[in-house]
Amino acid sequence: MTFWLLYTWVLCLSIISVKSDYRGVTLSCNPESIRISFSDEFLIRNNIDITSTSQLHFDNHQRSECASERLGQEYTLTLYPPYNTCGSTVQHDTGDYVYSNSVVFTTSSSKTLVMNLQCQYEDRYVVSSNVALTPYVRTLNFITGQGNLSMQINLYQRKDYHPKSKLGQRPSVLVGVPVYVSVDMEDVFGDDSIVTSLSSCYATTASEFEIMENYHYLITGKCASPTDQTVKILSNGMSRKSRFSFEMFRWRNSVEYIYLHCEVKVCNRSSDVCTGSGSLCNGVAGWNDRRKREVDSNERNSVGNTGYTSLGPILMGQLSTSGKAKLDTTLKEIPQNNKYITAYIFGSLAVALAIIGIALVVAFVTKHRIAKNNKALSKVSTPTSSRSNYSEKHLPGLI
Repeated sequence: MTFWLLYTWVLCLSIISVKSDYRGVTLSCNPESIRISFSDEFLIRNNIDITSTSQLHFDNHQRSECASERLGQEYTLTLYPPYNTCGSTVQHDTGDYVYSNSVVFTTSSSKTLVMNLQCQYEDRYVVSSNVALTPYVRTLNFITGQGNLSMQINLYQRKDYHPKSKLGQRPSVLVGVPVYVSVDMEDVFGDDSIVTSLSSCYATTASEFEIMENYHYLITGKCASPTDQTVKILSNGMSRKSRFSFEMFRWRNSVEYIYLHCEVKVCNRSSDVCTGSGSLCNGVAGWNDRRKREVDSNERNSVGNTGYTSLGPILMGQLSTSGKAKLDTTLKEIPQNNKYITAYIFGSLAVALAIIGIALVVAFVTKHRIAKNNKALSKVSTPTSSRSNYSEKHLPGLI
């Protein structure tokens, strides 16, 4: 009986205490905004005492545009397209676009994770404007002693450069989403020292690489441009494939497309300098590591096995449908009728302990009585030696 009472108590306690607390939290994943709101009830229930709206903000970003605002009886945080600010991240590995972030509550001495949020959008979007432009691809060709050599820019959706993720002509890309670029050279030399080297890459609004009325540098001096913190060089001047990524951006004017141009060199790394120096030139580095780099005029005017390859237009897309919302928190929900549940738990515990105490007393008394009875019984049943009833001198045969 005692065992079953204890088992029931433990089972009830485990069922009550594992439910996460989402009541009073609303996450809206719309094409035009991502918005999460926390009610006063939720904050009070979880002992989150806000004295300033800046205390509730996206993780590691406490500036005003990343902090909450008071709207009615709620504290609300909002993200706007392209959803790449305030520490937001995007994943496109599964075919859908998944935007993630975290909301925290900070005081002068502590930080509490309040909620993790995700918005998952289907891979369907619309082009910002009806751009009637013909696809343009500029292929770089060289004539060598080993045969004709060509180079061309290709764009991919995935960081592993899977062939199925290769974008076609006149592609559309969401603003803020990474674009993976690869410039490949055919293996006509049979020599690993002959590599592809990107001296510079930049985006313009014109299909011809010489026209630079509007331009934005991605690579300068064989390294990531200091003006764009989204550029990550994966490999440059190390093999026949030079690869880097950048996040699709929007021009400050009304232009809704870009052309991508890269200055490429067929480089012999056994005798030429084919890579830049530093972590920004082959690998991923933080924004703080970036230093100003100017385009070397000698590189821009270099001759020989150097030329330009181009691709465009790359159109800017916008999300067209609402996404699926997902919340995750370590905060636990306390049921509304917790005082009755608490009384039941402690009452059950008290009864169980009382029964255990009584059982121990009964067991002790019973054991004591059994021991006493066994002792008395042993005295009655033990035989007395006949030798003690007679004097040895009176025994027959000894007189």
